Amino acid sequence: ALTYVQVVRFAAEFGSIRVEIEGDALSIIRKIQSKDEDRSEIRAYISDVKRMRMNFISCGFQHAGRQANIVAYSLATEGLNLNMVGPNVVVTIDANDRNGVIEGSRVFRT
Repeated sequence: ALTYVQVVRFAAEFGSIRVEIEGDALSIIRKIQSKDEDRSEIRAYISDVKRMRMNFISCGFQHAGRQANIVAYSLATEGLNLNMVGPNVVVTIDANDRNGVIEGSRVFRT
């Protein structure tokens, strides 16, 4: 959940107005998308993401299976190694393996 907070914060600081975030943590994505108040132990993080997403014209969260994350992680890592940073930011969250969040120019670790 903290990783999602970091990604949304980075996207806002980066100046993005439309963001699409994919991750394999389905339970967290459901909590973020829910209109109900979260009562879990991670409610502070969920509340932060819900509050910060209002700063965007569009801020979507989609579930992607683990296999999709492996490909995105590999591509982003290779791009970072080659210093290939373009104008678009691709964000992938893989909360299960604790490798962190990869985006076009930075690696977030949890």
